[in-house]
Amino acid sequence: MKNFFSVFSAVLLCAAFAAAADAPAAKKNGKAKKKPVYPAMIGGVVQSDTWDMRRLKGEEEFTGHVFYRNPQYRVKSDWGLYQRLVGIVTLHGNIEGIRYWKDGSISRSYADNAQYFMQDNSAKLYPKQGEKVRLYQDDPAHGAWHTLSDTAFFAGRSELVTLTGDVSIVGSSSTARCDTAVYDYKSTLFDMQGRPLITGRSQDYEFAVNGDSAAASGFFTDFNVNGGVRGWLRTTSGSSLENGTESAEH
Repeated sequence: MKNFFSVFSAVLLCAAFAAAADAPAAKKNGKAKKKPVYPAMIGGVVQSDTWDMRRLKGEEEFTGHVFYRNPQYRVKSDWGLYQRLVGIVTLHGNIEGIRYWKDGSISRSYADNAQYFMQDNSAKLYPKQGEKVRLYQDDPAHGAWHTLSDTAFFAGRSELVTLTGDVSIVGSSSTARCDTAVYDYKSTLFDMQGRPLITGRSQDYEFAVNGDSAAASGFFTDFNVNGGVRGWLRTTSGSSLENGTESAEH
């Protein structure tokens, strides 16, 4: 699954093993305990300047140059906190997550604050004040795109990421601005709402179009705009064609 957020829990390798070790003790005491689902972390290495365990509170705190790596993931942050009793991972400061895929593609994410919820494999990213959450996807076969947004929420089970707050999407030859956007990693499609504006340029023409909603492939090779469509299309030689229809497709 091509998501960014599972990398954020990776700094908790030691915590994952500690939680698993507690499960047999719970059974002996007659207390049924739902075992959380942890991302694959075998063979990884965790580093930080300091590591504090508060066993009674079920907390582990990592401070200073927090870094996790394995053959697939790289995660960096300034600080991390694992709260085992509620199944929440919190990261803060210069967060960078990288995921390497077998097909050669790379996913990257950058934020200042993040929370990972282990029970449903979801996460939310926040930027530093005055900045944006940044997501990148580099695919050797299709090209690349990146996004800027005020927040990014990853729903792991449905493989969706929801971007909110003055969203910008930049593809290989087109860009989009909208209020909200949902990207489906299975279908590799963006669903945009809030009068999205799409602009682009090719070797033969350039265009700008907006409407009530729009959908586009992740690399903007195909898109359509619906509802109150307005825009223009012109060849690079300068001739133009006004567009006032209710739908537009490319």
